[in-house]
Amino acid sequence: MEEQRRSPTAEKEITKVVISVKCRDLPVEKSFAVISLHSGSYMNEKDTVTTETVERSSSPAFRTPLLAVYKFEERQMVELEVYSAQEEVRHGERRVIGTCSVSLGHVIHNGGQIVAQLDSGAGSGANSGRAKCLFHVEEYGGNKETLMLKLSGRGLDKKDLFGKSDPYVIIEKRNDKGRLVRAYRTEVIKNTLDPDWKPVKVSMDKLCGGDFGREIRFRCFDWDGAEGDPEDKDIEFDELIGEFFTTPSDLLDGREICFDLVNPRKQKKKKNYKNSGVINLKVISVDSQGSFLDYMFGGTDLCFTVAIDMTASNGNPSQPTSLHYTDPFTPNQYTIAMQAVLEIVQDYDSDQLLPAFGFGCRVPPDYRVSHEWPLNGDSNNPFCHGAGGVMEAYRQCLDEVRPSGPTHFAPVIRHVSRLAVGHQDGSRYYVLLILTDGTIDDWTDCKRAVIEASYLPVSIIVIGIGNGNFTEMELLDQDVWLLEEGGQKACRDIVQFVELRKYLRQAADGTESVRWSKVALAKDVLQELPSQIMEYMRRRKLRPGRHGAQQTQQGASSMVG
Repeated sequence: MEEQRRSPTAEKEITKVVISVKCRDLPVEKSFAVISLHSGSYMNEKDTVTTETVERSSSPAFRTPLLAVYKFEERQMVELEVYSAQEEVRHGERRVIGTCSVSLGHVIHNGGQIVAQLDSGAGSGANSGRAKCLFHVEEYGGNKETLMLKLSGRGLDKKDLFGKSDPYVIIEKRNDKGRLVRAYRTEVIKNTLDPDWKPVKVSMDKLCGGDFGREIRFRCFDWDGAEGDPEDKDIEFDELIGEFFTTPSDLLDGREICFDLVNPRKQKKKKNYKNSGVINLKVISVDSQGSFLDYMFGGTDLCFTVAIDMTASNGNPSQPTSLHYTDPFTPNQYTIAMQAVLEIVQDYDSDQLLPAFGFGCRVPPDYRVSHEWPLNGDSNNPFCHGAGGVMEAYRQCLDEVRPSGPTHFAPVIRHVSRLAVGHQDGSRYYVLLILTDGTIDDWTDCKRAVIEASYLPVSIIVIGIGNGNFTEMELLDQDVWLLEEGGQKACRDIVQFVELRKYLRQAADGTESVRWSKVALAKDVLQELPSQIMEYMRRRKLRPGRHGAQQTQQGASSMVG
């Protein structure tokens, strides 16, 4: 079977959301609000907007929304502060009527609306205990406005000594500071002066922020990589063939446009220089596409399962040298990894019931080796409630099991696959989080289990704990080639691997305590999950639904009706 090389990972696009609020039963009839979105390691990054003042209403619907960047891989909190505008300003301050905050992910997974009690504190008026607010979140429409650009070249300059050229195109936009930055690129086409590239899907919001007159630049390069190198490796060494400038408005009239590729250096040197070839460019479609947020708003559940390596190589949990050692003041690395991931993703699971297992350990009552031991000890109901429930079950089971071996991944992978078989309609997407300290002992069977899972709504996240050898984990995470074993081939990449030690640092004060970057870890662990989910949905032609959103919408309607 001929091997197929996968394209380099696409640059992550920014997704924006629009957050608006309504209130009911305020103790005043003249008010305004401040809407903020907090994110970052200590929620120290903040986007904020102050609404207009609404008069003669104790149930205002504020028209001014907050437009902010949505980050699936971070826990983001929406905070609302409602102020009275009835009293005179004293010392530049307004009286706070009440505040409340909700998780952005929780609002999104509840269909984009959620009702919350306004915490008014003491002495805020007769209606203070009744006041409520409705948070409404929707995806910014500009996220979905896309163009399909068809590019082809003719008569490009020959750049290779023993061939022609290996051309590709980079599309650059001007950022808010006026600098040209990379937005998109085509694939490389080898050994040709007349390339015909695959269509490039372009978000108008990312390309120009809705300003169709904003200048964009197309640059054509000759790729100088060696066989087997990623196409985006060391692009600074690739040689420029030529470039041209245009605007989105020029592209939208439907005509095929021919642009001269101009090489500025050659243009200066050669008196009769005309071009270094031409690029034909045409918009072949303009559409609005379904997005990851459409599935989240539609109620698609992200069902996480946790699997923890409890083999003897981790050490005796009662000894401080063990990776499972539980210090009352310092969380161990397994706890750190679980906290970073589960506290974010639990917002996208309707019931927040997470099955959690240990593998490679001897378990009661007869202490045989198990590779699917429920952390809570209940084989009929292995579910734990939320991130806190998983970590509590993990701490308790350390006193009940005996570390052993071998390290087998296939049983827990197939456990999740069996669950996923019954939910291939887009209502649920399963994610297996494996935490392990090293070598896989069922390597061949593990690869087969991963390949089987690639055809189901399943993704696998592996976090390497400690200082072990993680070569096999890196082989499972195939960013260039799709996984193959025994004539079988995965249909998509579903594994993401990171090493926890890259996010741990010794304290700067010289003590033995450890500092870790929770946000950076979660970002790298979760960054590929939305694209993996979207690839599955598109392969199966599954459209976003309204799974589980009816109850939430009814509650919101009664609040503002």
